[in-house]
Amino acid sequence: MTEVKQYTVKTGDCAWTVAKRNIQVKNNNAKITNTQIMKEMERLAKLNNCNSVNDFSAKYFNNIGKKLILEQETPSNNNTATATNTPQVKKQSPEIKKTNTPKTEIQRINEMPNDLTKIIQYNKKNYKGNFYGVVDKKTCQLMIFDKSGKVVKRITVGIGKTKGDGLSNYYQDHYKHTSDAYKAESNRFTTPGEFTLDEAPGNPNHKGYMGNDGTYRSMGLKGDNRGVRSGQQAIHVVYNNDPNRIKGIKSKGTEDNRMSYGCVNLLQEDYDTMHKYLGEGDKIFILPEEKGNSLKLEKQADGTYVFHQQYHKQDKRDISIARASQVKYDVRPDKAPKSKKPQGAPKKTQTVASQQPQKEFHILQPSTWKNLFS
Repeated sequence: MTEVKQYTVKTGDCAWTVAKRNIQVKNNNAKITNTQIMKEMERLAKLNNCNSVNDFSAKYFNNIGKKLILEQETPSNNNTATATNTPQVKKQSPEIKKTNTPKTEIQRINEMPNDLTKIIQYNKKNYKGNFYGVVDKKTCQLMIFDKSGKVVKRITVGIGKTKGDGLSNYYQDHYKHTSDAYKAESNRFTTPGEFTLDEAPGNPNHKGYMGNDGTYRSMGLKGDNRGVRSGQQAIHVVYNNDPNRIKGIKSKGTEDNRMSYGCVNLLQEDYDTMHKYLGEGDKIFILPEEKGNSLKLEKQADGTYVFHQQYHKQDKRDISIARASQVKYDVRPDKAPKSKKPQGAPKKTQTVASQQPQKEFHILQPSTWKNLFS
């Protein structure tokens, strides 16, 4: 049995003086602080089965001659041990139950500090294909992974000229020819998130996206950045072999690689290499670059989980032509284009727009595709 050290209360004693004296004995009369004394009173209260220091004072210091415990390595009361341990068991039990549920696995992945690690860990168990791509905008690199999480290829790419993770408005504004289309020049974002590759059919009018063999080299990226048939971004060869863009990609400098209106640009030989691994239905994940932004797995209506960026989620892209013509942006007055209508303009134009067919942006004719990817 452990030896119990007790103290008999004398005249003039209180919880403070007993606690102070006990610390001084243990520390050879060294200088002590009020905080130490308060902690010692709390310890003595618990050791003597009291709920608080006030309870301890009332129970032991109202009468002279009462005995209290000063030191004991193990609790003298088994009930005290049970009461102390019970809350810990209650707190742990929900966690034990959660470990085997899918929700906990998703939660564990979302708590990882690195977006690339989140993607790799989730895809090891859940990815349906053999290979997937990850675009790192900070380094302008397309990394191709196998399902085990191993990098099988790294390719230097060109990306959106505007730094940031906003939703690209270029195609919506440019295709609809709205008065706000000028905004596209300053909003050439490569939007982050999870995207599915869409093999758009080849078009003989799109010679700028074809190689010498006449093969069409462009795929759409379908994702939360909706708007046109394949999303508002694509991955394709440098349009019309633009020498400036080719030079930018070959320089491997991240500033030179900021070139497109949001699409991911590749040299023809790199596109062919990528296409050996990635095609229709495969995934490409684009990492955020804004400080504090991150990807998070979110449950969809069909029960599956998809990575979405946590910023810039409020803009709706799947809107009708009539509504797109009424899109308004918060812009500086000195940057407003001449084509912008004054506030007092008649509502006649809006009436005409509202009478147009309510086509969705994802319905496009092949003849219009030329202006959609760049």
